[in-house]
Amino acid sequence: MFRRRPDPDAEALKLARAWMARLKSGEATTDDAAAFRAWRAADPAHEAAWAETVRLWEASGAAAAAVRRRDVAPRRAISRRMVLGGGAVAASAAITGLGAVRLGLLPAPADLLADHATGTGERREITLPDGSRAALDARTALDVDMAPGRRRLTLIHGATVVDVAGGLSPALEVRAGPGVARADAGSFTIRQIPVPADDPGGMRRRVVCIAGSVSVTAGETRELLPGQAVDYDDTGCGPVVGADAALETAWRQGLMVFRDRRVDEIVFELNRYRPGRVILLDDTAAARRLSGVFHLDRTDEVVAHLERMLALPARDLPGGIVLIG
Repeated sequence: MFRRRPDPDAEALKLARAWMARLKSGEATTDDAAAFRAWRAADPAHEAAWAETVRLWEASGAAAAAVRRRDVAPRRAISRRMVLGGGAVAASAAITGLGAVRLGLLPAPADLLADHATGTGERREITLPDGSRAALDARTALDVDMAPGRRRLTLIHGATVVDVAGGLSPALEVRAGPGVARADAGSFTIRQIPVPADDPGGMRRRVVCIAGSVSVTAGETRELLPGQAVDYDDTGCGPVVGADAALETAWRQGLMVFRDRRVDEIVFELNRYRPGRVILLDDTAAARRLSGVFHLDRTDEVVAHLERMLALPARDLPGGIVLIG
């Protein structure tokens, strides 16, 4: 006979939800992560409360997946009607409800306990145990595994530039999604790039070689030299192409530089640095290409630029959410 699992007590649930709010805020620190681990380990009731909180969060993710399966045109029409009709409260509720995970307002569970993570607008440089260095862009999560005989980083999300300490074995590898980049020395960057919702490959990753050489494997293997790049996704590697390493790493100098980039990619990058969320409602505008140079500490200028260049209205909602279209 199966025994019913006890329900988490109310106080533990309250604390678990507070932890979830803190960890998904984009402002959590490594000290927060350590305190969170200690809290979970201190009492079985805490672990049960956290499991229930994660279950509810994942249920919202399943609901968001159902939203994704709806036809694009009806979803866009509803959003426009809410905006044009002045329904800011209704639109905000829709965004913070079923659409929260779909829009990237909540992290994946693995993000919560990453070894290193940056919040919105935060950039950080870390020294790894082997002497290599990694620069983390805003809203980036990175795991580090430097066990004997292994030099491995896992980019959970975001973007990083890795300066590899040479003369060591084995090669340092960075895993991201379905692929892995390996280098014995030198420097390279790897970042996530969004793709249209109907793309079968899903989220892409781009690897750019800055110095030395880097091997990228995602099904097939590509060898990169300085100034070369490759994109990969769930369907495999693309061709090796030329790349401007200075442009790809402009964020390290406090700049957002776009050269003939899709608008949805620009919005994706903008949301790394701006509190709240910019949401593009117009699919046609998403595919347009724009160029520009902006300072990371003046992100509202990017919003104004998009509004002007796309000739689309922008609507401010509570919580720093901006709807364009």
